[in-house]
Amino acid sequence: MMILCNRLTGEDWLIIILVTKVLGGLLLQSWNVTHEWTYHCLAGSLVLQVLSIIFFSSPKNGHKGSDTFRTAEQSGIFCILLVPLCFLAEISYTANNCSSCHSRVEEVSFLLACSSIMLMLSSRMLPSLNSVHSSGFIQTAFSLSSGLVLLPVVLTTGSSIMAISFGIAVVVAMVTHLPRLCPKSFTFGELCVVCHLAGDFVWRSMRWLTEFISNQGRPPISEEACLYVLISVICIFVAFATITILLVKPVKNILFFILLYCIFTLMGFGTYCLITNLNPAVWLLQFVFTRQERLLLLGWWVLLTVVTAMGVCLYPTLAKKTGTVDKASTAMRKCFHLVVVAVYVPGLVHDPAFLLLASVVALAVLALLETARVTRVKWLGTTIDIAFHVFTDSRDQGPVLLTHIYLLVGLSVPLWLSCNINNKAMLLQLSSGILSLGIGDTIACIAGMRYGLTKWPGTCKSLQGTGFSVTAQLIFITTGLFLGWFESFSWSGVVFAVVASSVYEALTSQIDNLVLPLYTLAALPV
Repeated sequence: MMILCNRLTGEDWLIIILVTKVLGGLLLQSWNVTHEWTYHCLAGSLVLQVLSIIFFSSPKNGHKGSDTFRTAEQSGIFCILLVPLCFLAEISYTANNCSSCHSRVEEVSFLLACSSIMLMLSSRMLPSLNSVHSSGFIQTAFSLSSGLVLLPVVLTTGSSIMAISFGIAVVVAMVTHLPRLCPKSFTFGELCVVCHLAGDFVWRSMRWLTEFISNQGRPPISEEACLYVLISVICIFVAFATITILLVKPVKNILFFILLYCIFTLMGFGTYCLITNLNPAVWLLQFVFTRQERLLLLGWWVLLTVVTAMGVCLYPTLAKKTGTVDKASTAMRKCFHLVVVAVYVPGLVHDPAFLLLASVVALAVLALLETARVTRVKWLGTTIDIAFHVFTDSRDQGPVLLTHIYLLVGLSVPLWLSCNINNKAMLLQLSSGILSLGIGDTIACIAGMRYGLTKWPGTCKSLQGTGFSVTAQLIFITTGLFLGWFESFSWSGVVFAVVASSVYEALTSQIDNLVLPLYTLAALPV
C-alpha cells in the first residue's frame, strides 16, 4: 500500500474514487437486469484497465523533457478512463428505466475497447511510464485482456462492426499521429480524451446515418433525426476541409482558403440532401425561425458574440496604448467563462436541441479560425494570431492553441454525449460543464487570488478557492431547483460530485477546460 501511495498522485486517487463509485453502482444494477453478465464484463474490463495503469506504469512521471507531449508534472494517463466513466455512471443509475440503455452498453463497450488499445500503445509512446517492476509485455497483456473481456458484449448486443472498425481506426490514427503533427499541444491524458471523443463521434455518426437510411420510407422523419444527421455532416466535412488545407501547404491566399471551405460546405449540403431528401438550407430556416424562443436565443447569442469578438480584437490595442502587459491576466480570461454561462444557461433551459446545433457550428467556426492562424493565411491568420496570443497561458505550448477550443468542448460535451437532450430530468447532468467551468472554476480562481492563503500541496491552487467553488456550485444548483430548472435529485450524490470535482480542479495538471466537465458528469447522480 505504501508503494501504491508513492506511485499515485491526488489527481489519480480522485479518479480511482470515482471508478470505485461507478463500479459499485454498476454491480448493484447487475442484480436487477436480465443479462447481468453484460455488466460484469464491463466492470471486469474497467478493473483490468485500472490495474494496468496502477501496477504496470508510473503515472507520477510527467512529460518533462518530452519532444512530443506538453511539459506537465503528470502524464494524466488516468484520464483515459474519464469518457467511458461518463457512460458507465449513466448505466449504473438507469439500467431499468432508460429506453436507450442497450445502445449505451454498445457505446461504452466501444469506448472501453478504445481505452484498451490506447493503453497498449502507451508503453511505446511513453517509455518513461514503464515501471521497474514489470515490462511492457505484461502491461500489454493486461490491456489486451481488458479488451477481450468485452468481446462477448460486442457479439451479443448486435454492435455495428463497421461503426466499431471506423471508430477504432480513427482513434489509432489520432493517437499515433497527433503528437507528431501537433507537438507540445497535449499531455497523454488529454490526447486520450480527445481521441475518445473523436472516436465516439465517428461511432455515433455511423449509427445515425445507417439508422436514418434504414428508416427511410417510414414517415414521419423526426426533427431530432434530421438534426443528428446534419451535425454528422457538418463535422465530417469541416474535418475533411481542415485536413485538406493542412496538407496543401502553404495556403496563404485568403480567397483560396474561403473558397475551399465553401466547396466542402456545398459538398456537405449535397450529402445531407442525398441522405434525407431535404433541402438543408430550407430545413435550417424552418428549424430556427418557426419558434419565437429560438429567435430570441439567436439574437442573444449574436449580441454576446459581437461584444466578445470586439473585446478580443480591441484588447491588444488597448493594452499597448496603456502600457500594460501583453498577456491577459487569469481573471480576465475567466471573463470568457462568465460569457459562456450567459450563452449556455438559457439554451439548456429553453431549447437544448438548438444549443446542440449552435455548439457544433461554433466548434466548426473555431476550427476554421485556428486553421487560418496555424497556416498563416494572409491578413486573417495574422489578425487572429495577434488577438489570440494575448489570451494564451503557459499550457499553450504547441503550434495549435487549444484552451479556448477546450472551453467550448467542455461546456458542450454533456450535450454531445447525452442520449436524450430533451429530457428535463437530465438537465442537471447537461449542466455539468456550466457547473464545473462556468461557476466552479471561475469562482475558485477569483476567490483564490483574493483570499487564497493555504495552498494545496504541490499546486498553486488554494483551499479557500476550492471552498468558494463548492459553495458557488451548490448555490447555483439550489437556485436552479427553486426556479424549476432541475427535478428532484439525491443531495448526497450532488454534494459528493461538487466536492470531488472542485478538489480535482485544484489538483489536476491537465487542462481543466477539457477534463473537469467529464469528471463532474461522471460523478453527478442521474
